Amino acid sequence: LKGPVCSSEREEQEIITRSLRQISSQMGITILILCKTKKKVDIRKDHRPLLSDIKYPTLVQVADVVMLLYRPAYYKMKADRHETELIIARNRFSDKRVIKLNYWEECSHFSRTEELFDEYVI
Repeated sequence: LKGPVCSSEREEQEIITRSLRQISSQMGITILILCKTKKKVDIRKDHRPLLSDIKYPTLVQVADVVMLLYRPAYYKMKADRHETELIIARNRFSDKRVIKLNYWEECSHFSRTEELFDEYVI
């Protein structure tokens, strides 16, 4: 999307996110936006991402659901290399929760774990 000339990056983000929200409502579709996190998530001892780590805060404000991925093996922590957490950090329709997943790097695929209690509310 290309909006009008904006005076700031934040203003541009607001215009784009508002436009995407409008398109989503008009067409009755879900729009998935991928976003970087700030570098401070790599500096912290616990590398689990937080809402405040999202690089574009405007996206967090307008999103119905915000999901974050955490893979301990990415940070070379002692963990099963497939272990992944899908952190639902914001959800206007339900509780925040963490879902345990497996990540298969060879084919960039996520799957649910076989654990009985693989989901918990945060």
